Amino acid sequence: MDINHSPVRFIVDPQAEISPDVRKEDKLVGWGEALYANSMRLVCAGVLQSLGSLEKAASVLWWCGYRVPPSYFPDGHEAENYLPADEEPLQFWVEAEAERIEQATKSIGFYMAARGQLLEEDT
Repeated sequence: MDINHSPVRFIVDPQAEISPDVRKEDKLVGWGEALYANSMRLVCAGVLQSLGSLEKAASVLWWCGYRVPPSYFPDGHEAENYLPADEEPLQFWVEAEAERIEQATKSIGFYMAARGQLLEEDT
């Protein structure tokens, strides 16, 4: 199968006149970002469940190749000055998302992702 890749378009100025196909692509970008962030939370939830703390969560994310999306930190935030390959932005992200990560340990998504990998008992 030959796939001709083309860049996805996203909305920078929501006030501009935008065609429906660009709106649809922008919606898919938002959906993809949300899934990516949720997968990061699930990884951190696994670290929390396994080790009892989030101190190593950023390192696990970093070693697995996760990066904080550049749009996550607003202008002027300390982490925006780091390179995407740096671990420090992930540390900021884990600290900022700590409450949501803890909530993720109680989610069905976490149970499904962790089953057979992190959970000791198979229920």
